[in-house]
Amino acid sequence: MAAVLIVVAFLIVFGVMRAVVIVPNSSAYIIERLGRYQRTLSPGFHIITPIMERIAVKHTLAGQTETMSATPKDRPKRSEFEF
Repeated sequence: MAAVLIVVAFLIVFGVMRAVVIVPNSSAYIIERLGRYQRTLSPGFHIITPIMERIAVKHTLAGQTETMSATPKDRPKRSEFEF
């Protein structure tokens, strides 16, 4: 009897863990229900139906940044400017 209770408790805890979704900042998750688009989750705490719904896409909303140098590569040497 105790083994059955342990298994049932494990299944309940596992189901609750799968149902809770925390979306980080600068992200959006797309939820599909039975293979069709259902909704988009914005950042924050959400609860989904684990058997019917799944996270299809985890999209990052942060802008892509490029590093740029402030000096050109073909910058003339200092000695060329001396008079």
